[in-house]
Amino acid sequence: MSKSTQTQLMTASEVAAAFGRDTRIISRWTREGRLTPTTKLPGKTGAYLYDASQIQKLAKRAKPVVEAPKAAS
Repeated sequence: MSKSTQTQLMTASEVAAAFGRDTRIISRWTREGRLTPTTKLPGKTGAYLYDASQIQKLAKRAKPVVEAPKAAS
């Protein structure tokens, strides 16, 4: 018997959280081809969905986001 494997999908918001980035960055990376969505939901503005296992692999290799120090007031 073979097991049916289902791909777990992530929204752009979940991908952004995995990378510690804003969803606008995820949209830009998708346009640039740095991220490849698995599917797109129907409609003109349908959301992209990403393969969770691929995103997790990429997020582990990504450099951590370092926030700039805040200026003293």
